[in-house]
Amino acid sequence: MRDLLTFSRKGPAERAPVDVGDVVQRTVQLMAYELRLRDVTVATSVAPGLPAVLGDRYQLQQVVLNLLSNAAHALSTLPPGKPRQVALRVAAEGARVVLRVIDTGPGLPPDVKAQMFSPFFTTKAPGEGTGLGLFVSYGIAEAHGGALTAESQPGEGATLVLSLPAAEAASPREAAGPAPEPRAAPARRILVVDDDPAARRVVAALFSRGGHRVDAAANGAEALDQARAARFDLIIADARAAADGAPLAAALARLPGDPSRHLILATADTRPRADERPAAPGPRVLRKPFDLRELQKAAEEVFAQPAQFQDGKD
Repeated sequence: MRDLLTFSRKGPAERAPVDVGDVVQRTVQLMAYELRLRDVTVATSVAPGLPAVLGDRYQLQQVVLNLLSNAAHALSTLPPGKPRQVALRVAAEGARVVLRVIDTGPGLPPDVKAQMFSPFFTTKAPGEGTGLGLFVSYGIAEAHGGALTAESQPGEGATLVLSLPAAEAASPREAAGPAPEPRAAPARRILVVDDDPAARRVVAALFSRGGHRVDAAANGAEALDQARAARFDLIIADARAAADGAPLAAALARLPGDPSRHLILATADTRPRADERPAAPGPRVLRKPFDLRELQKAAEEVFAQPAQFQDGKD
C-alpha cells in the first residue's frame, strides 16, 4: 500500500516550496486514462499568482490522487445518464492555499461524513478498496500544518477541502530547511494486537509519527508473551484477536503491575462479548473503524495513569 508507506515512513519529511496548482494538474494528467474509462469529466481551475506551500511534493500529490480517486468512485455509483463531473479549484484564501475537489455524485449521508477520515472505513465493495486513502490524506494534511474537511448534503454532491499554509506564512525556522516529524514528549512504548497486518501497520503509523516505539502481536498469546518480557505504556488490542486463548484483559490483570489498566479494546461490535473483558472497571472500549480523535484521546488518558510496572523490564 504505497499511500500507507508514505504516511508511515521514518525520518524528516521533505520541506521545499511546492506549487499546488502544478501538482493538481499533473495528477489529473496521471489519472486521465482511468477517468476516461469511468466516463468522468474533470475541470481544473488554478488561480493566477498562487503562492507556494512548504511541504513534501510526493506526499501532497498522494493526497490529490486520493481525493480525485474518491470523487471518481462516488460518481461511479450514479445511474446511467447522470453527469459525472469533478471540478478541482485551487485558490489563495488569506494566508492559505485551498484546493476544493467538487463532484456531482450522490453526496455524503451524515453517518458516512462522520467516519470518512477513519482508517478502514469504506463504502466500497469488498476487494475494491482498503478504506485507507482518506485516512492517509488526513494525516498528511495535518503533518503539513493544514486540514482536510468535507462539505456535502445527501443528493447534492460532495466537496473535499484541502487547506495548507502558504510558504510566506511559515516561520523562518521552517523556511530554512527540513522540518522534523512531530514528536510526543515523552516517547511511549505501545503494543498493537490485531490479526490483520494492515490494521497493525495503520495504528503503528499513527503513533510512530509521534516518536513512540510501536510493537505488534497477531493474537492474545503473542501479546502476553511480549507483556511478560517488557513494559508497555499502552496496549491497543482488537477484541476478537485479544480473546485468542485466554481473554487478554483478564490475563494481563494477573501480571505484575496489572498492565490491563493500560489496555484499549477495539471492537466492530456495539460492545465486546462478556468473555472479552474482565470485571469492572475493565479496559476502555473503542469502536472500529477508529475515530482518530477518540483513539488519541483514549491514549492520552492511558498515558496519564501512574505506571505500576515491575522494575527490571525493558
